[in-house]
Amino acid sequence: MSLLLALAAAAAPAPAMPEAFHGEWAPSAAACADKYAKRIVTGPMNTEGDYWGVVKAVDVVDARHIVVREGDDDFGVLLTADYSLGSDGKTLTLRILDRNGSKMPEAPIPMVRCEVPHG
Repeated sequence: MSLLLALAAAAAPAPAMPEAFHGEWAPSAAACADKYAKRIVTGPMNTEGDYWGVVKAVDVVDARHIVVREGDDDFGVLLTADYSLGSDGKTLTLRILDRNGSKMPEAPIPMVRCEVPHG
């Protein structure tokens, strides 16, 4: 029976961020050029500077609101973050709910979608 459970778990799709959240985000348009201020959101991973957070789980609250558990094993970081998209899809509020087991929510970080030129 455990072999069947292992096969089922292996066949299950990996958790991923919904496409509406994908892109590059920063606290301001001016900060979009700053690698350490910008958060890049993709399906399986979120990056911020040298931090690479692998998406471990995504709980969809609604189409514009998700709670994500992500982690970076190299840095020993585990986060639970609340992502809330603005109605225009060009703004996002990021709120860290849990950082490495500390259940002290951090102040919300308003972000804007960075306009990235594609050659």
